[in-house]
Amino acid sequence: MTGFAGKSMAMVAVAPTAGSRGAARPIVRRIFAACLVVVALPLCLGGAYLLFLDGSPYYALAGLATLASGVLTWRGDRSAA
Repeated sequence: MTGFAGKSMAMVAVAPTAGSRGAARPIVRRIFAACLVVVALPLCLGGAYLLFLDGSPYYALAGLATLASGVLTWRGDRSAA
């Protein structure tokens, strides 16, 4: 396989070491879950306000689904996706 300017490039597969990703994974999952909850709260509150104004229940339901996904992600449940 040739790369930039005709130079040869070798494809090398590197296996991850035991501690390379294990420590960061729960932190990244918790940060993502917190972001989901932060997005879900305005959706829930705004959706409830729209329902109060006789609007569509879409945003309230979307907020509840996003909130549930955030909580399940925080707990590490695979059904959060």
